[in-house]
Amino acid sequence: MTAQSIGDLAQAFLLRRQSVEAKQSLGDQARALTTGRVADPGARLKGDYGALTVLERRITISESYRLAGAEAATLARGQQAALGAVAEATRELAIGLIEHASGTPAQNPLRGAEAEAAFASVVSSLNTSAGGRSLFAGVASDGPALAPAQAMLADIRAAVAGLTEPGDVVAAVEAWFEDPAGGFATTGYLGGDTPLSPILVDEGEQLQLSTRADDPALKALLAALALGTIAGDPNVTLSDPARAAVFRSAGDRMLAAQDAIIALRAGVGQVEARIEKAATRLSAESAAAEVARAELVGVDRFEAATRLKDAERRLELVYEVTARLSRFSLLDRL
Repeated sequence: MTAQSIGDLAQAFLLRRQSVEAKQSLGDQARALTTGRVADPGARLKGDYGALTVLERRITISESYRLAGAEAATLARGQQAALGAVAEATRELAIGLIEHASGTPAQNPLRGAEAEAAFASVVSSLNTSAGGRSLFAGVASDGPALAPAQAMLADIRAAVAGLTEPGDVVAAVEAWFEDPAGGFATTGYLGGDTPLSPILVDEGEQLQLSTRADDPALKALLAALALGTIAGDPNVTLSDPARAAVFRSAGDRMLAAQDAIIALRAGVGQVEARIEKAATRLSAESAAAEVARAELVGVDRFEAATRLKDAERRLELVYEVTARLSRFSLLDRL
């Protein structure tokens, strides 16, 4: 039988083609191994991308809702922690002020200082931000919800200056917090008049964190703390019996505000529960869609690894043959 051979140029083209095919196969198998998907989905699906498009759209939408839910969860956790700090800073103080109303006047400045410190603590908690957004300022989330504590207390001290009767002091402090055209409304609360915008955490489900620092429960608590501060301020012209009466009023109001604070925390807790429920549902839907997508265009990673090894070996053989042929000389042929 006559042996047939091909020319050097044809041989070079053949080796080049085999090298390109081996590299392409190696790249395809590497992508399949790393992505878990076939290199050519069109061939697997025979050109029908309808089902795959639907699944990938659902996965993308679920991810966007998941990110929105994570943001909502961060805000809700921040509000819950801040309201918890508010309750913690005032719960025992309320009882202490009530008990002090019948105690020794010598402790008035100390109790007043405690109330002032708690006022500052509550203001700080209500000015908390998370994710770059102020938690209790409503839509005006790019700035603090409340003015500095000392600035508000200075205004309140000016409002009660010269008053000597406990009822007048209490009425003046209440008026500062309740006047819609002055006091707290204009110089104390710096946030927006509407709550944070609703957050879409799933298709057709919006959640809203509506608590603001001007909530009646929080204003009542701040007013009670302000009364306690005024009662213990030696620069305010009050008699000892009058101070005791203001301390008692402050403690009673602070204690009454605790139930309202608990209600606010419960409302935030309900939002947290809904966020968690939506996140669980989205996770399940996304996982199901990913499984379905894998059935359409997924690959067996063990099989892909085996094919990757075969492609590597094939490319190595092409390089080895090319190297050997490049070393041939006329003397070798003769």
